[in-house]
Amino acid sequence: MSTTADNIIEHAARLAECKPEEVLGHDRTMHIANARAVCAYVLRKHHSWTFQRIADHFGQKCHATAMWNVKKVENHLRLYNMAQRIIDLQC
Repeated sequence: MSTTADNIIEHAARLAECKPEEVLGHDRTMHIANARAVCAYVLRKHHSWTFQRIADHFGQKCHATAMWNVKKVENHLRLYNMAQRIIDLQC
C-alpha cells in the first residue's frame, strides 16, 4: 500500500471511528462507506489517481464504484457549499 493512501485511509478511519481495515473492506455501514468514499475523492482530486487505481486499491470489482464514490462526495460538497452561502446571506 502506498504511503499516501495509507495516511488518507488512517485519517479517514480515525475520523469515522473505525479501523483502516474496515475502510478497505466491503462493509456498507454508512460511516465506513462514507469514509471509503472520502478516501476515493481525495485520492482522485488531490493525488490524480485513476478510477481504476482507486478501485484496485480498495479491492473493488470495477472502476464504476470509485466513480460513484467520488461523485457522491462532490454532490455532498455542492450541497454543503449551497447551504453555507444561504447561511452567510442570513447573518
